[in-house]
Amino acid sequence: MTLVELTVVVVILSLLAVAVLPVLNRSPNKSLLRDTAATVQGHIAQGMSKSIGSRTGYGIWFDVSGTSSPNTRATTLAFCPGMTTSTGSSQLSTMSFTDTTATLLPPVPISVLGPVTTTFPAGTLISFMGYPYEYLLVSTGSVASFRSDAMQTAANTTFPYNSGTTGAPNPTYSWVVSVPPTRTLGTKTILRGNACIDLGCSSVGVSEYSNLPADIPVAPLKITFDSTGRAQAAIYKTSGGSQKFRRLDPETPIALLIGMADQVGSGWVTTRSEDDPGSNLQRADAFWVVYDPRTSTSFVVENYVQSSAPSSTVQGISNAQKFVRQALLNRLDAN
Repeated sequence: MTLVELTVVVVILSLLAVAVLPVLNRSPNKSLLRDTAATVQGHIAQGMSKSIGSRTGYGIWFDVSGTSSPNTRATTLAFCPGMTTSTGSSQLSTMSFTDTTATLLPPVPISVLGPVTTTFPAGTLISFMGYPYEYLLVSTGSVASFRSDAMQTAANTTFPYNSGTTGAPNPTYSWVVSVPPTRTLGTKTILRGNACIDLGCSSVGVSEYSNLPADIPVAPLKITFDSTGRAQAAIYKTSGGSQKFRRLDPETPIALLIGMADQVGSGWVTTRSEDDPGSNLQRADAFWVVYDPRTSTSFVVENYVQSSAPSSTVQGISNAQKFVRQALLNRLDAN
């Protein structure tokens, strides 16, 4: 070989090394988490597509398979019916309401769920004609008990009633109810490998993106869409809290952290190692799947890893969502 031919061979081998080495060195976990993020994003898109033109809309259902950390990791993806609405009228009890609680008497049957004897399931929302607030059903005994402190726009509001004088007849109010999905539909998809949605590090609402608070949900998390494909609400419980029903307005995006199942619930560590990898919030190869109600789209964002330990889980989530907030703001500017 001549010196020129040898030089050409060396240059070609160098170029191949530059192209191939990054692929060879890529973390296998990053590929797994990227594929998982794409699966979750596709599940959201499919749920929106299925809801278009349907009678009640559709929902997507994130739940846990198995028993490990059931409240903080989601590995099962399913679809569910959308919210069912019904209208009627009833009287409010004047005996047991407070600033945040009231009862409907008699118990209100709803026929759209089955027999007319079926009562509202827990988590149902009710609004009264002519009043701006919605109230959440928290119990279903001999009376239907609603409270107003579960909605971000209705905290500490009083119920629309007219107490009158002792012995006065209770007025009748017309109402509209929104019944959340209570079951899954069709087959379920289980995320592969050790990947999961780390709900303990995810949020409904994004910190510092709006003035609305961000909640940390636990499984199951349900997101419903109406018959036009637009998001209606997120239905979930908070860690140590009660069920919530949160309308997805333009300032309430949902950010789901895609991480490793065996790291769910782990605390922050000063130095990550193979034996002690810390929280999924510390993973540079983790991803966020974000649903943006403003544009009715979802997208994938890389995780932001901060160098110092956060003082709380909430602060850790807020810091890790730095790229999420920026992506939302960029999309807002683009529109």
